[in-house]
Amino acid sequence: MEVKTRFHLAFEDFLASYLGLPLSQVMDQDRLGFPAVHVESDFSRPLRFGDTAEIEVAIERVGEGSATFGYLVRAEGQPETCATGRVTVA
Repeated sequence: MEVKTRFHLAFEDFLASYLGLPLSQVMDQDRLGFPAVHVESDFSRPLRFGDTAEIEVAIERVGEGSATFGYLVRAEGQPETCATGRVTVA
């Protein structure tokens, strides 16, 4: 699992549900981007071959020029967290 890619896909889905617009439309029409300036992740248990990752996204912090999004990764249908992450965008 490439974490940054999966985190970004979850971020796009989160924004689409939160804003009601796809990220591509926000970037193209509103000229609004979300460049990542810091990424961190910690892994606590493996995802097995064939597992589908479920990624929960939450807004952890909103500042004047940046925001931090938190991620929890679980195997589909499993309560245990496999990984956590944070991405700060500016």
